Amino acid sequence: MNAQPITTNHGSNHNTQLLDVLQLEDALLRLRTVSQATGLSNATVYRKLAAGEFPKPVRLGCRCTRWKAADVRAWIQAQGRSIVATEETARSTADLAKELGVDLADLERALGLDR
Repeated sequence: MNAQPITTNHGSNHNTQLLDVLQLEDALLRLRTVSQATGLSNATVYRKLAAGEFPKPVRLGCRCTRWKAADVRAWIQAQGRSIVATEETARSTADLAKELGVDLADLERALGLDR
């Protein structure tokens, strides 16, 4: 993996963290690294955290928050499984509609699955 360092606007080396650090089991990640790894903005990370949809960080001080690399990796992997589960649900709903002889859109509305 040819990871590029993530730097702050100041460009100083002490504020960089490579994405390679995600591979370390016990690594503690900065918000910038978490955002880069997940593709989420900083605000979205905190929104998902508040909604209980993202791993809780470790507080190292009053102004120092880090995420465990293992927790972030597990969350990323779970997102792939949730997409697969949604596709499987869509297929099984279509199969159920066919078996019942009803319109798929009507069934989804009745089940509260309408998009």
